[in-house]
Amino acid sequence: MDDYDGESLWKVPLARYLATHNRVMNSMREVGIELPERRIRIKRNPSERDALLQVCPVCGWWVAIDRAMFCAERSQIWSMTLVSGAVLRDLDIRDISVPIMAVRRYLSAKQQALRDMHPRLFEETVASVFRDFDYRADVTAYSGDGGIDVVLRSTAGDVIGVQVKRKRRSIEVEQIRSFLGALTLGGYRRGVFVATSKFQRGSVEAARISTSRHIPIELVDGDRFLHILGAANMEVPATAHDCGIYAGQDLRFTLHSHFNLNSL
Repeated sequence: MDDYDGESLWKVPLARYLATHNRVMNSMREVGIELPERRIRIKRNPSERDALLQVCPVCGWWVAIDRAMFCAERSQIWSMTLVSGAVLRDLDIRDISVPIMAVRRYLSAKQQALRDMHPRLFEETVASVFRDFDYRADVTAYSGDGGIDVVLRSTAGDVIGVQVKRKRRSIEVEQIRSFLGALTLGGYRRGVFVATSKFQRGSVEAARISTSRHIPIELVDGDRFLHILGAANMEVPATAHDCGIYAGQDLRFTLHSHFNLNSL
């Protein structure tokens, strides 16, 4: 998690802390727990106060933490922590107009959504990930692409054909053979087959034989793609701004912890 100073982003009123403390004290009295009044009454200004925003650089998940410590009138220090957490918003990943970085972070947080993506959006996402690894990546026409969905160009000048398949069923050997034909006809020297599902044993063997005898073919299943996606997202870490948190925003904080420390 990456840490950001929360004091410039939100302000929790001291009245919220005082009201929270009084509510907890009333709850304790209701169950028969009584403390001396001078150890319950707290001073209005905290002795310590800090605010912290923690953001996952991969998926953009965040939690805002606001903590304060108050001295009681006598021999007691009360510590309270309030938190506000992100709620994973639903993203329509069948909508090809959704920003790619939003899609990438959503997939890192909700990996099972990978198989529900619009095929074109999946192609654009794959191309985006390869760009983060210093490839020039061009998505081909949606139809009539000759079996190649993305064309990669490395800094060394290599041209690589990529086929992208959004499927629930595992990839069969015939699909690898068809991909090999597309690579041959297109004059590609290497190929990468990216799928949301697994590869059948025959398809893995076909890729191995092609690699050893003709054109190298690399297979990337759904689990491996998500791993690569996470690594790529680390290169473009989410920030407080990406989380939609702006200075002065009114976040919804709830009580996380409330406890006392005896003082000397």
